[in-house]
Amino acid sequence: MENELPFKMLLVGHAATGKTSYLLPIAAKSDVPGVNIFIVCPSVHHDPRWRLLILCKMIPPDNIYTVFNDSEMETLFNRLMLNPEKRSLLILDCNPPLKSPVFFKIASTCRCHNISLIATYQKLKKPYPVIEQFQSVKFFSHKKNFD
Repeated sequence: MENELPFKMLLVGHAATGKTSYLLPIAAKSDVPGVNIFIVCPSVHHDPRWRLLILCKMIPPDNIYTVFNDSEMETLFNRLMLNPEKRSLLILDCNPPLKSPVFFKIASTCRCHNISLIATYQKLKKPYPVIEQFQSVKFFSHKKNFD
């Protein structure tokens, strides 16, 4: 799936079940240059795995966010729209708000703008319309992982 760019992937599992460990190699192995990789993750500056990805892919500091904020994400989305011919990767490792209109816009239109999207959640209590926008959903548990 992740070889077919652009793609949309949703990873769901409690803390420490391997969501970030699963997505980091996908980002590292992608042919998307670091200048076109954008990360939204509260622990991005504290987790050495993120630091390694940032260094290896040479992801600019302006492409790293520590919180999903609607106004900043709207600005980021507009920034991504400036270069639709370039492939981009957006990683939302932050439980993005399911009711956010900005998140819905990103999830529903990213593929037609050549943007791959990976989003993670620790839990999903009920199906929201935004979930239907993802072509791949992977669930993680402490016992085993399943699609």
